[in-house]
Order: sequence, then structure tokens, then C-alpha cells
Amino acid sequence: MERFLTAAHGGTTDRAPVWLMRQAGRYLPEYQAVRAGHSFLEMCKTPTLAAEVSLQPWQRYGMDAVIFFCDILIPCEAMGLPLSYTDGAGPRLGPLMHSRDAVATLSIPDPVKTMPFVGETLKRLRAELDGRAALIGFAGAPWTLATYVLAGGSTTRREQVKEILTVNPQLLHDLLNKLTDTTIIYLKNQFDAGAQALQLFDSWAGHLTPEEYAEFGLPYTQRILKALHTDCDAPLTLFCQKAEHLLPLMAQSGADVLSIGEGTSISQARQLAPQVKSFQGNLPPTLLRDGPISAIREATQKMCKDGGTTGFIANLGHGVLKETPPEHVAAFVETVQRS
Repeated sequence: MERFLTAAHGGTTDRAPVWLMRQAGRYLPEYQAVRAGHSFLEMCKTPTLAAEVSLQPWQRYGMDAVIFFCDILIPCEAMGLPLSYTDGAGPRLGPLMHSRDAVATLSIPDPVKTMPFVGETLKRLRAELDGRAALIGFAGAPWTLATYVLAGGSTTRREQVKEILTVNPQLLHDLLNKLTDTTIIYLKNQFDAGAQALQLFDSWAGHLTPEEYAEFGLPYTQRILKALHTDCDAPLTLFCQKAEHLLPLMAQSGADVLSIGEGTSISQARQLAPQVKSFQGNLPPTLLRDGPISAIREATQKMCKDGGTTGFIANLGHGVLKETPPEHVAAFVETVQRS
């Protein structure tokens, strides 16, 4: 636990701490065994199940941090947008929010009342971990959540969503403001329930130009992180997928940690964002999936050498892919732990 938190605050550690984005999931046979008897949303909303699958990778590999099992769209459902998942088709959110009047109907939910399972899962995990690993809470960033909301959950319609940037930007700002207010309350509740670090996932930020991100992404992320820094002492991480062109702007977010994609080395990221305390990343998930193990070990050693032992957290450039062999994950984690 201390190794992860020290590195996240920019300190020096004996070795880089290690965890993986999407480390609890479909690549693990023990996850598949639980999933066989329950729907995805049932797992998210049942604290005993969510805690069980959150702990599975830590119990198998001994990572330095555990991220609780949930979905970034859960707060959108609490705002008034029915959420469903279909295997192979992904999430569905409705109704579509294509007018300012429609956005005005969305509420800013009290997470204790509308999402009590989140806090209960975190409390269970904090007790179970008992200081042996750091506990990470998370949420989707407003731009990424807005992309799902405006597309009804479908990521295939994100180009249509981008048209709203120019056709009806005020609608988008209305939605982003509500999502921002919701996310602040949601993450503060996670901290109160036991999360020791918090990560904001902006998975669709990479589809924005720097000018678009400066208007529709960064200001809302800054509001969230500023509010959290005021009330929480947890280190705050920002992850933007495929967003190397946004790194100088991401550095202005107020994040303690920037999670870097595979397109930029950690040393390059430090040059582009020198004011940031710590960096996280960035082995390619495809390399972790495809191997061979010798290549995984070699790339991991190179990454750890580049990252060093001050302000660096070993991770992937994005989440673990479902086809990844568990023994490849073991090779990655073990290599970091021996570095």
C-alpha cells in the first residue's frame, strides 16, 4: 500500500509499484466462473460479488493496488438514464439527451441513496485488504460520459457526437456541467467509503483536438480534481486514452499522476509535463496479450528502467484485453516486482 501511495505522490520507492487497468475481468478464469452465474450489472451492484472479483487478481498476482469492480456508466443510471448491457453489444443508455430540455431533466444523485452498493463494496475491500494493498476508486471523466450519454451508449456513434461540438455546444456544456457535479459527489463518496486513491478515466479524450479538449474536456476535469484536492488527501490520477497530443493540456488538469498511453515513453511524458508529480504506464496491452513472455519481460524491464523509482507506477497503456493469457500477466507483474 505505502509503495503505491508514495509513488503516486511523487516519492521514491524501492521498486515501481504495479497494478493493471481492467485487472479484474474476463481474462481470468475465476472471474468467468463468477460471471457464469450473474449478469454484469448484477456483479457491479452486489457488494459481495464486486468485492470478490476485485480481489481476484490481487490474490493471484499480488499487485500493489486493487481497483474496485464497477462500471463508469453507473452514475449516469443514477442520474435518470436507464442502463442495460447485452453480451457482444455493450451498454445501452436511454433516452437520448439531444435537447437542453432533456438534459435539464437529469438529476445530480446522492450516491449514498442511489448507489449504496459502491460504498459498501469499497468498505468491504478496505477491510479485506487491511493495508496490504492500496484501494483505488474511479469514475469516468465528463467528456467520456457525455459521449456515451449522447450516443445512447453506443461507441460507434461517437463521430455523430462530435458534431454536437459545433452544432449545439451549449447542450454539451449543460450536460458536461451536470456530469461534473455528479462525478465530484460520486468520487468524494468513494473516498469517504475507503478509497485511498482516485482515478478519472477519459477514454474518449483522444478523439478531441487540443482546441476541443481545452473547451470540452480540460475545464471539467480541472473542476473535479480541484474539488477533490480540497476535501480529500488521496492522490488523483488522470487517464486519457490515445491522447499523447493532449499531454501538455493534461498536465494542467491538477492530477497528481498522469497515466500515459503506449505512444509516449515515460521519460518523454516527463519532458512534456514537467510539473506533474508522477506518471503511470505504459506497456502495450496487445504485447501483454500476444507475447511471447520473453518479449513481455524485456519490454517491462525497459519500461521500468525508463520510469525509474521516483514518481512512477508500472501499468499498461490501457486495460487488459480479454484474450490475454493469465501467465502473461504473471510475467509482467513478476518482472516489475523483481526490477
